[in-house]
Amino acid sequence: MMRRKLPFWATFLTLIGVIILCALGTWQVKRLAWKNDIVQKLHTAYASSGNALSFNTMKENDFAIITGGKNIGEYGKIVEIESEKVKKRRNASVIIEDEKGNRYQTILNFVFAIGEKQPLISIPEATKVV
Repeated sequence: MMRRKLPFWATFLTLIGVIILCALGTWQVKRLAWKNDIVQKLHTAYASSGNALSFNTMKENDFAIITGGKNIGEYGKIVEIESEKVKKRRNASVIIEDEKGNRYQTILNFVFAIGEKQPLISIPEATKVV
């Protein structure tokens, strides 16, 4: 029985591939440590400033902004969240009313809560480009 030799170029390319993958793995581990350090610094900064990191649940009478669809950028209070068990929650219909009384209907997946009693972020007015 005769033994076949592997070509030099196949061995060389495999070795190069292994070296590259090891380098990328090491880089990912260093990157994780770097990102964790940044997150820790942000948490420390927020804690020392007296501001608490919080999140908003989405419920009626909360402030929200529409982030997709034809009414993107509109914001106001959530008037109604449809609760049909037939649809998935992300496809539930949501009605938002702005300060002028205009109502916008969209799906829950396109709505982002920005505050309960008042918006936690400021939203600058912009002229609409058509």
